[in-house]
Parts: sequence; C-alpha cells; structure tokens
Amino acid sequence: MIDINKSTQQILIRSLLISVVLVWSGSLLAETLQKSGDVEAGPIWNNSDAQQKCPKVCSNVGATWNGNWTTTVWGSMSVCGCTVSACASTEICKSFEVAKEYTDTGTKENGDCESWLHVDKCAKGIPNNALQNYEIEIKGGKIYNKFDGKPFTSWAGGSKETLYVIDATNDKIYFINVEGRYIEARGTANCIDRTIQNGQSTSQCTIPRLTTHAGILMGYVAGLPGATSTPKEMTIKVKGAGTVKVSNGVINEITNDSGHFQPTIDNLKATMNILTQKGFVSFPTRSDCPYDFTPVPGKSGVYSHPSTPLHCEL
Repeated sequence: MIDINKSTQQILIRSLLISVVLVWSGSLLAETLQKSGDVEAGPIWNNSDAQQKCPKVCSNVGATWNGNWTTTVWGSMSVCGCTVSACASTEICKSFEVAKEYTDTGTKENGDCESWLHVDKCAKGIPNNALQNYEIEIKGGKIYNKFDGKPFTSWAGGSKETLYVIDATNDKIYFINVEGRYIEARGTANCIDRTIQNGQSTSQCTIPRLTTHAGILMGYVAGLPGATSTPKEMTIKVKGAGTVKVSNGVINEITNDSGHFQPTIDNLKATMNILTQKGFVSFPTRSDCPYDFTPVPGKSGVYSHPSTPLHCEL
C-alpha cells in the first residue's frame, strides 16, 4: 500500500528544490546581464534575428555579445547582453551607473543637478547622436572641428576649459569646451527646453545640458540619446582624458586632469603620442628636451609649450 502522505511530501520537496534552482538560475542570469550590460537594439523578433543584430550592437560599444537578449517593449525595443572585454594595459576602464551619470530628466531634488546650478532641472551627458559634432581631426599639423572644418579654439577666462577624451574602442578624439559643467552647444547637445546657436554655452538654458569626462562617452556607450530610468552599469574605455588649451588649432597646454578616469603620466604621454601619430606637428621628436612635465596648482602632469621653439621627445 502506498503511503500517500509520504509521496505527497516527496513531490512537494522536489517541486520546492526545482523552484529554488529556477529562482537561483534566474537571479544568476539577471546578475550576469546586469554586470555585462544590456544595450538597446530596437526590435528583435527571434533568436535568428538576435544572431544577426546583437554582435554588431555590442561591437559598436566595444563589447562582445554574450548570447543573451530580451524584449523590453514588445514590437519596438529589445536589448542585447554585451560583455566588455578585459581592459588593456594602455587603457583606462571605469564602470558607471548610467542613470546616475546620464539623464535627460535630472533635478536638484533627485541629486542629478549639482547644488551650485542656478536651475532646478538639467540634462547630463552628450547624446549619442551629438557626439560626432565634438570629434576633432588633425590636418596640416593643426586641430580642426570635424563637423565644420574650422580650427579648434578653447574658450577663455574664468572656469572655462576644454575637456578631451580618447575613445579606446576606435581611437576617436573628442574636444568639448565647458564652463564648469555647462557645455558648448552643438547639434542636439543643446538646451532641453529650447535650441541655442552652436558655440554658445548651455548656461543660457533654462534646462541646460551638462557633462563630465564620463558623460562625454556615456550616451554612445549606453546607446542613450534620451533619458533612462533604470540604473545600468556600463564600462567606458579610454586611452586618455584630461584638459587642453587650444588656440587656432594649436595645443598650448595639455593635462591628465580627469577626476573620473584619473589618468597617469604614462596615459598623458600616450595621449600626446596619439596626437603626434595623427599629425599634430607641435610634438616633434627631439633628444635635447629643455623642459619636462611640471605640476601646476590643482593639476598634475601638465605639459606646456616653452617660450623657445624646441619641443620634447616622448
């Protein structure tokens, strides 16, 4: 005779164990996806479609597809699970929570807008579709804005400076004039409430756009031209970051001053080498260097042109 109570208990125990395993597996998968990073890919209809789209989507942000994908909005949006490759010795890799570093719906109340701002609402980061407007190119030994072909010139005075980052995934270099956290408006990197002319500071905006070194590439890496409400940890990889002073296409000073990436002197030297390789002739090779990397108050590893026409060998 079968002991019904004992059989029932065994079934219940087995069901409970299966449930625990499923929950644990689901949690592990969710944790893996979160650590790897989910990148929006538009609609994905099935596994075959994912195999066509996800490798490219992940490659665009310097990562590889880990085989996972999920639909977030049926018929219009899915995400691919992307794994960032190991950081090379010549790179700086930092992870950031996108919702904290990049948002179009920032406020002082939720802590996204800095307390010193004169506004209650703000937007942070360079939108994905505006980043190309800040890319520079080197022609004839000078720095030019790629978007309009004009020689690059830094803003002058007060808290104005030029931030730079070198994207480690494609070696593209971006120069962004800033005033504190306010940025030079270009294209969609503009006011949220209205549009101002290219070249003006977003400090004029009622709802201004701001950025940091991390925010320059955040929109591109996370695939975010708009706001995000879900914290996503994404990794940004750069070869160099800091500040420059540029006059009519000529770099007068370059530093490794970046609180987000904290580059070393070696990263600064690598940055200068990259600029040289791309054609910036103000860093010619010389063996009789009359000066070196000297610190200035508040900054480290500053490289400045001397009063003589001589230049350093790196």
